[in-house]
Amino acid sequence: MRIYISSACIPERDLAKNLHHFKSLGYNYIELTGGINFEHKIFEQIEYLEKSFSTNIQLHNYSPPPERSFVLNLASLNEETFNRSFNHVKSSIEFTKKARFRKYAVHAGFYIPIQSNELGKLIKKRELYNKGECKDKFVNAINELYKIESEALYIENNVVSGANFQEYGENPFMLTCAEEYFELKERIPRLKLLLDLAHLKVSCNSLGLSFKDEVFKLINETDYIHISDNDGLADTNQGLVEGSEMYDILRTLDLSAKTITLEVYSGIDDLERTYQLISKLK
Repeated sequence: MRIYISSACIPERDLAKNLHHFKSLGYNYIELTGGINFEHKIFEQIEYLEKSFSTNIQLHNYSPPPERSFVLNLASLNEETFNRSFNHVKSSIEFTKKARFRKYAVHAGFYIPIQSNELGKLIKKRELYNKGECKDKFVNAINELYKIESEALYIENNVVSGANFQEYGENPFMLTCAEEYFELKERIPRLKLLLDLAHLKVSCNSLGLSFKDEVFKLINETDYIHISDNDGLADTNQGLVEGSEMYDILRTLDLSAKTITLEVYSGIDDLERTYQLISKLK
């Protein structure tokens, strides 16, 4: 088991200060995600800091951040958004390969246009893209990206909150359950899943599925997991607590060969408790 800490677990947005803070807390495996400030020559800076701090780094989704922000969506039918998304992921994958990082994951696509300030919130109803066209766009993009890097690239399951499901009367996000994963797998034979358990918990509650059953359907499809907890209504990135549904399910799993990233944003104490609880699981 290898446990990474998401860079978003603390509010420090300066890359060097963020890594230094985690190093001072004794964390040596860091996953860089959204929220870090843009820097010129960011790839060179990441390589330099990884060596100078003796830290193991991997990139996630929107990292490193672009100079001009946007919502990454590889299923977008807006050509500008799609092209920016594809080029961003391509650059991150190429750097991952060059730097010999272990993994890089990008979120599955969205069937709606989204603004940066709407992420993680109720997204007011708007016309959906054609889902079939979105799936074709996404499948073609991922298959093309796998030609660049077939080992490190993973796709993360999305989260559909109860509020967003009710707002649309249908699911406006791609890959939120096991059935959707296996459908995508048929069209993307190399597909590797980053299973975000907190996302899955919320999505199951919204879609009327058994969280436990969905976990067991997907857990052997991946060696890469994101962990935090929530109330099943929204993805709030809380820490783990003994006796919770999330913890009790994790206790039944073989995590020994998994790469795990903790995405606990509710404070250092919660992060440390979660780290210790996961470290004891085999």
